[in-house]
Amino acid sequence: MCSDYQRRIQLQKERPIPSERTCNKCGKVKPLTTRFFHKHPSSTYGFNTECKECILKKRKVYYKKWYKKRRLAALTRFSQGGTISCECCGESQIEFMALDHVNGGGGKHRKKTGGDQYYAQVLRAPLSDYRVLCHNCHIAITIHGTCPHKNE
Repeated sequence: MCSDYQRRIQLQKERPIPSERTCNKCGKVKPLTTRFFHKHPSSTYGFNTECKECILKKRKVYYKKWYKKRRLAALTRFSQGGTISCECCGESQIEFMALDHVNGGGGKHRKKTGGDQYYAQVLRAPLSDYRVLCHNCHIAITIHGTCPHKNE
């Protein structure tokens, strides 16, 4: 068993590496270099079967879905009564919602933690640290200290 495996590995090493490879995803023929394919030691010829361009497209789609899912989870967690709406004016359009740090310092927190860790930390935070506001109310509070809805 072991000798068969070793023989197969030796044959792979002895096989000449082609100068081009067809991407399994897009079907385009590209030079078999690290410029177009990621290295993958266990793959044939030591390169991935999908080109970097296709992998990047796939990652963008994945992370966009992941980000939306995490954002929605955070908005739901910090919403009052389980429905996502602005605490100040009652706006409920999800695209307009933002998480507000009740005690300020949100910009510093976001820069410090980075994109993927931000929502992980937010979801572990106490409920009293954040509130859901629409972007209009959030900006008004950030710039003027109070929201115009509170003055009415």
